[in-house]
Amino acid sequence: MTRHRKPGLLGALALAAATLAAAHPAAAADPAPAPAASAAAAPAADVPPEFGTDWHDPLTADPPVLRPPTRSCELTVAEAQFRDFTPYRGRYTPPADCGTGPWAKVVLRLEGRVKGRQFDRLGHLSLGGVEILRTSTPEPSPDGITWTVEKDVTRYRDTLSRPQPVEMLIGNVVNETYTGVIDAKATLVFHTAERHHPAPDTPDRV
Repeated sequence: MTRHRKPGLLGALALAAATLAAAHPAAAADPAPAPAASAAAAPAADVPPEFGTDWHDPLTADPPVLRPPTRSCELTVAEAQFRDFTPYRGRYTPPADCGTGPWAKVVLRLEGRVKGRQFDRLGHLSLGGVEILRTSTPEPSPDGITWTVEKDVTRYRDTLSRPQPVEMLIGNVVNETYTGVIDAKATLVFHTAERHHPAPDTPDRV
């Protein structure tokens, strides 16, 4: 009796590889070397036309800061255009109409706008060397976007109760490629404390 042996797995694989190489000799050859990368990276591609040029303004996921229905005073603490890494510097003085606290609530509002082509940029706002806001900007559309950020800063009452130097910076790069100049305005809204809306406990030193 003659027995026929079945080929093993390795043998079957070798046979299949040889068959493919014979049928497609070009596939077995080494691929042509890729061209060398140019010294300068190619510029970023333009936005596809179906995306348009006017995007939705960014939205904040958190709900607005709750404010008490008491008398309020609004004070702009910083307003600047950021084109590079030069910080805005100014002076803060508590609003005369709302005193030096304690307040029922103090809300910081940051309003920004930018258009063109730009990366997202990091920024901060400090009073008397105390950082009360750290933020990041959204990337703009060609026609421009606006956004608003709010933060409860009542706990900084000790810092807010007396004059302070102000520093704000959103580091940016503007050139022929990255064209977005960042406009930013920071405002403090002070809500006075009253009988039914007393001032909360806050640290006596920051």
